Amino acid sequence: MSLTLHKFLFHLDGNGHLSGLSYVNPWYCIFIPMIGAIGLFLVRYYMGQFFSAKIADIIEANALYGGKLSVKDSFYLTLQTLLSNGFGISLGLESAYTQVSAAAASKIGRFFKIKQNKLRILVGCGAAGAIGAAFNSILGGAFYGFEIVLASYNFINFPYIMIAAMSGYIMIHCLGGAGPVFHIVPDSIHYIDYGIVCIFSLICAIIAIMVMYGATRIEIYINQLRIPKIYGLVAGALMVGGMGILTPAVLGSGHGFLWVVLDHGIAFKLAVFILFLKAIASSVSLGVGFRGGLFFASMMLGGTAGIVYGNIVLYLGIHTFSPLVYAAIGMAVMSASIIGGPLSMMFLSLDMTQSYSMTSVIILAVIVAIVTVRKIFGYSFATWRFHLSGKKIRSALDISGLTRTTAQTLMKPVDFTLDYNLPLNQVIHSLQFHHKELLILKNEENEYAGLVELKDIFENLVHYQEQIGELAIRKNRVLTPGMNIKEMMDGFDDIHECPWLIVVRGTDNYEIMGIVNEDDVLNRYNEILERQIKDLTGMKLYREL
Repeated sequence: MSLTLHKFLFHLDGNGHLSGLSYVNPWYCIFIPMIGAIGLFLVRYYMGQFFSAKIADIIEANALYGGKLSVKDSFYLTLQTLLSNGFGISLGLESAYTQVSAAAASKIGRFFKIKQNKLRILVGCGAAGAIGAAFNSILGGAFYGFEIVLASYNFINFPYIMIAAMSGYIMIHCLGGAGPVFHIVPDSIHYIDYGIVCIFSLICAIIAIMVMYGATRIEIYINQLRIPKIYGLVAGALMVGGMGILTPAVLGSGHGFLWVVLDHGIAFKLAVFILFLKAIASSVSLGVGFRGGLFFASMMLGGTAGIVYGNIVLYLGIHTFSPLVYAAIGMAVMSASIIGGPLSMMFLSLDMTQSYSMTSVIILAVIVAIVTVRKIFGYSFATWRFHLSGKKIRSALDISGLTRTTAQTLMKPVDFTLDYNLPLNQVIHSLQFHHKELLILKNEENEYAGLVELKDIFENLVHYQEQIGELAIRKNRVLTPGMNIKEMMDGFDDIHECPWLIVVRGTDNYEIMGIVNEDDVLNRYNEILERQIKDLTGMKLYREL
């Protein structure tokens, strides 16, 4: 569908791709992306009310919702992605077809009422099949399912994910839609090459961080301007279209340009120019609100960076790999840095370039890049965007139990409180009728004012007229109803040994709602971890099978 739009709108000839052209009519570059921006805005304006405001990504669905994905919302996302990529915006289609495939798998699983842990695996199968078909790579698709969608690997989910990736690969070949395969093989590998490749990996990691950070900063800046969304979309479309006039390589996901790079290579100056523009175009496209992915765009950036680096090394007189070999390495390194799946991106690069003799070099390069990104930036692009929206998700590992367990679900009712201004002698008199080891204090506004343990009262009997409020602890250490189990555990991490915390209405409203015990929190946390370990090792599934 996207290629059909490109052929119709940009008048492509034959089976070429938009980014592989050497020239596009400047008027097309200006008006077609702008029309796409207006169309995307109208779709969101008129159709958005019928769909979820926040469409769950496959990572979010597996981490928080047990693999439950909406087919309707996923097709809505696909429509937005087609309007973006089909009209020349500098983003890929990967987020659309993995989302739709995973949503279809989720729908089938829920129709047959399979259990949550199996549903998560089925979602991984859908995504693995989509990637295996799209990139002509069984191992790449399979490890995308393992690393990105499931965030785990075990002997139980291995056959399902592998068969799904194989099915996608076989089906695309039966339909005659498989992408090209390139043969890039170095003459030989010397020990010095590993060091030179490590330097290249560090450079790619820095570029990846700049692209990820740039996209999010643009998005934040657009939101701070508080301008209508249509203005941001049109401005982004005009920027991408303007860069498309300079070089069509920035338009679309970059398939055509990458095929040109791997097939023929490109000149050094042109590679530098395109690398710079593509990084900006992709960041702008995401930042202003277009839909699409950085999956293939990151591979194009990596391949182009490899051409640049290879030429620089040759110019310095260092006898190492050719620029095309560095392009193959760069594809794996850049995509792993941005997408976050080292093995999946490594296998995709190896399968697309048939450079299997480079396996050890590419493994080293990917490791260096991934470690650098994690140390400096801390996230892949998908999890970074979740972090910005307030969702503490670092992978698709199932943390739904941790998020569903809140202070409100664990708290117990409070049936006895005291005024924090009462003197100790009156408190002791009250305790004759209410046997409590822990006293909860309230102030004049009837709000929480601290905790006092019974042992502290008897240790201070010499100060008989002293007010009980002066013995209070944890006056400002409270829980709110929506805090998850991890936040509750952090709340108990202080110098006091008191195993209780009060749940209040909110940070600006200390109305007492209940009380939580530390042992209850730890027991529930251990139960959830035990369930996760069983799912990760396959023990539970194995018993069910």
